[in-house]
Amino acid sequence: MINESWAATAVASEIVPADNSRASVTLQLYSGSPMYIAFGGANPVVGKGIRLSTTFPLVVIDDYRAALAIRGNCDAGLTAAGGYATA
Repeated sequence: MINESWAATAVASEIVPADNSRASVTLQLYSGSPMYIAFGGANPVVGKGIRLSTTFPLVVIDDYRAALAIRGNCDAGLTAAGGYATA
């Protein structure tokens, strides 16, 4: 069940805040363009790393990275929106 929403733009956006008690996070893309994610203080690079798109709209992070801040980035002029659930 997705219980929080997020939005990403061409400027790297924090889509999930850090939480040391979080053991897992599920990210889902609802609409918009493909986007890329990065963890902690790193900014995602378009074209590299974990990509969410309409053909791959869901990712589950269940290792140490789940507790880190998660940042999203789209290509220039594009946006994406979705939701996340945590455990």
